[in-house]
Amino acid sequence: MKQTEEFIAHGIYTISNTTGIEVQISNCGDSARCRYINSKDEEEISEWLEIIHDTIPSMWEHEEYTSIFYYDELQIDLNQVIRINN
Repeated sequence: MKQTEEFIAHGIYTISNTTGIEVQISNCGDSARCRYINSKDEEEISEWLEIIHDTIPSMWEHEEYTSIFYYDELQIDLNQVIRINN
């Protein structure tokens, strides 16, 4: 499906040394979508995905606040997305 809205990358989520996913956050901040270049050099852009705000256990004996969303089978923590300055 062709996206009618321009994709503007706000950050990169690294999967491995050679693979990453570009992340765009919606203007209101409640959802994100991803752009991925597959092995055939074809661009895949996801639908808008809900960002979930929650607390998770931490190694410091207290809970940490985090924001995550799910892209396919990946749980993407926004704390691990590297910001891009446009």
